[in-house]
Amino acid sequence: MSAFVYVVHANNGEIKVGLSGTPHERLSKIKKEYSHRRGFSEAYLVGFVSTRYGLSVERLAHGFLGQYAVGGEWYRVHPLIALRVVIKAAYLFQEDVLVYTEGPKVDVKASIKTLRSLIGARSITYRR
Repeated sequence: MSAFVYVVHANNGEIKVGLSGTPHERLSKIKKEYSHRRGFSEAYLVGFVSTRYGLSVERLAHGFLGQYAVGGEWYRVHPLIALRVVIKAAYLFQEDVLVYTEGPKVDVKASIKTLRSLIGARSITYRR
């Protein structure tokens, strides 16, 4: 069964990387649960990766992003870098990576082309 490792960008500059079976529903909950506590007024889903190794991919991505941690699963890093990290973590567990992207100002097509060359991925597919 597939799960989704998602990247959410809040307008306070923080990024959340997490795991969910329903990323859009999770985004709604994040807005309600964290907006006051973390001091943001808006957040959007940058993208998410479909993987059958959800918890492992999420933990690996958290490890890669550790130096940018600001508390819990929250990081202060560019949203596209966070998405690249999640894609790379997923690729380490499986050859085919399916990436869904959303949100403004995310040039994922160029990013994935670069990522393919960096990690030698044969199959990274994205959908908008």
